[in-house]
Amino acid sequence: CLVGSEMCIRDRPDPDKLFLRVRVLSKDGDQVNVNLPMQLIRAALRLGTNANMNIAGLDKYDIDLNEILALVDAGCLGNLVDIESNDGDTVKVYVEELQ
Repeated sequence: CLVGSEMCIRDRPDPDKLFLRVRVLSKDGDQVNVNLPMQLIRAALRLGTNANMNIAGLDKYDIDLNEILALVDAGCLGNLVDIESNDGDTVKVYVEELQ
């Protein structure tokens, strides 16, 4: 099933193979690429680390990793967040399963 731009799947992928990918392109030409295992994010949140962990400056865009985890737990993979800010920055957050 498709929900917005997310791909929701019926068969759960192996959680050890899921990666959060964050791509930021600033108006100044700076590029940030972050690839984190979802298991690492879950562990950090369980330990009480700041919910956004300031990954690639996500706190600037008010993206809550707990909400991202909820989408993943619901079976959503693929493009989860697509932002074009007023100051010209582009942010993409998606979850992929490694094969």
